[in-house]
Amino acid sequence: MQENPFGKGHAGGRVHFKPYGGANAGCTWQTAGGIIGLGGGLVAILFGTVSTALSWLTASPAYVSHLRAFGTALFFFSIPLLIVGAHCLDLSDRRRALSSRAATPGRDSKPEKKTADEWHAETSTGGGRS
Repeated sequence: MQENPFGKGHAGGRVHFKPYGGANAGCTWQTAGGIIGLGGGLVAILFGTVSTALSWLTASPAYVSHLRAFGTALFFFSIPLLIVGAHCLDLSDRRRALSSRAATPGRDSKPEKKTADEWHAETSTGGGRS
């Protein structure tokens, strides 16, 4: 059998994707809220811009007031959507970080706190202060 020229464990040009599993597998409400919030905020900004631009270009006064009101409302709705979306993604990241820390044993172990005298005894060179 011929040795793999790309090294051990390399698939020789083929790409193998491993499905992500674990505590964060699948779509949670935090990720769904983030996607809907940020996506909805961006879509609201886009349609608000188009609606406002159409109100400037439309000659009929009957449509101008409705288009301007619709565009303004979409601009106002985009701000809370973006805030909620960003908050949901922050929650999702925090949840993912906490679950990865819990999966790694010993990672959260904190060093023991030392008193000032213990620290001074360890760091002094003997010829310094007493």
